[in-house]
Amino acid sequence: NMVYNYTAEGNKVDGWEYISAESPATSKIWNFALSGKDYIVVPLKNGKVKVIERSGKDRLKIENKLPFLSNEVYLKVGNDLNKTYLVTYDTLGNVVKLFLNDKKEVITIENVPKNAVFNFFDYNNDNSNDYVFIWNNQLKIIDADKKEIFSSEFQSAITQTPLYFKMPDKSSKIGVVTDNQIYLINKEGKTEQNFPLLGSTPFSIADINNDKTTNLVVADKRMIYTYVLK
Repeated sequence: NMVYNYTAEGNKVDGWEYISAESPATSKIWNFALSGKDYIVVPLKNGKVKVIERSGKDRLKIENKLPFLSNEVYLKVGNDLNKTYLVTYDTLGNVVKLFLNDKKEVITIENVPKNAVFNFFDYNNDNSNDYVFIWNNQLKIIDADKKEIFSSEFQSAITQTPLYFKMPDKSSKIGVVTDNQIYLINKEGKTEQNFPLLGSTPFSIADINNDKTTNLVVADKRMIYTYVLK
């Protein structure tokens, strides 16, 4: 139930004073700054959230809890603690937001299965993150007002959490992985030209050769494929 802090050289950081928690940290750990103060956010498996300073000591005391972590947790940093929150999807079909001022918001989502996989990003570039769900071969995106803004059905089951990409031209794209095909979808909900492509793992998009060409790297079985995006 410990969290350790190491230097880039692999040495333990002097003065780290994290106190062993009642549950392990099994999600991503975030670090950000607000008003000149560092905050390290540590979600625990049992739903408790530790918010510590750079020394490892508690900075905030959060009494409310997230649901037992079966889905990924995401952090949205606002202008202050009242607008900074963790968000996830529980097994009852609710989006749960836990603000760092210890306020909790539960949002019931209709027409989405309770076992859906959850993601959270700004699909349509309106500066507001959207709720992204997948189950079986279905993908659905709902905005903060619970309005459906995109829905699609694929030929086979979606096997990975949807990916979010900020492209070199500043546009946003969604990556979808099925059994043996990958898709890249624009904010209008249309599949990009030349997709789907062969692939069965989460994929990366970057200029891997520094030649001003955008590449997509993905694996399938024992092969790694590098595509050129045009």
